[in-house]
Amino acid sequence: MEFLTRLVGLIGKGTGHSKVNQIIIIDMNDVEDEVVELVSAVIARMLFRLLRRADPRNRFPIHLLLEEAHRYISATPSRYAVDATKIFERIAKEGRKYGMFVLLASQRPSELSKTVLSQCSNFLVHRIQNPDDLSQIRQMTPFISESVLKRLPSLPRQHALVFGTSVNLPTTFKVREASPRPHSDDTAVVDLWFHEEGRAADIHLARRPADAAAAAEGEPMAANAAPDDDIF
Repeated sequence: MEFLTRLVGLIGKGTGHSKVNQIIIIDMNDVEDEVVELVSAVIARMLFRLLRRADPRNRFPIHLLLEEAHRYISATPSRYAVDATKIFERIAKEGRKYGMFVLLASQRPSELSKTVLSQCSNFLVHRIQNPDDLSQIRQMTPFISESVLKRLPSLPRQHALVFGTSVNLPTTFKVREASPRPHSDDTAVVDLWFHEEGRAADIHLARRPADAAAAAEGEPMAANAAPDDDIF
């Protein structure tokens, strides 16, 4: 129980709890997909069960923001031991009455669970050019005119189309500048592709934790001990 309360930003105070954190970030950017799928499914299931058993009900809303959602809320069955899609489909269908909501962020809407998408009330769409993704958006938004959808492949950077219950009409808008800016700019391929001989490469390659520990202790790494990630 202590883990769950800390996960939702609570600390014990007497016989009750006090809110100390509004936003909790779980960073699994460096973790493999099978681990992300398993961990996200377990955490979501535990939080959903926590809200279902809470008394009184629906008094402590939780909003899950799922970045790169296509990694673990897929339209196809999971290849791993736990299918994370199942719990998120249940949350999408039943979560409102318990105060649990989800926000999906993905570059491939066509790969997301159709059940989860069908329960979404609002959509914010940046530039999309893939025909499968455009077709998926058409299916989700039969009430939007074709002329509006035709604008999606040519939307400028920082612009998006918003539609759903939060707006009266589908509207395009410009997203304000982020401050501080995230480290997610496009690669300057024209400037970085060709390197003159002897020019220093502006990159630092991280070692695996085990290799870094061995190097710190002065232990040589075997020449034939290739990291698992380098074996194809």
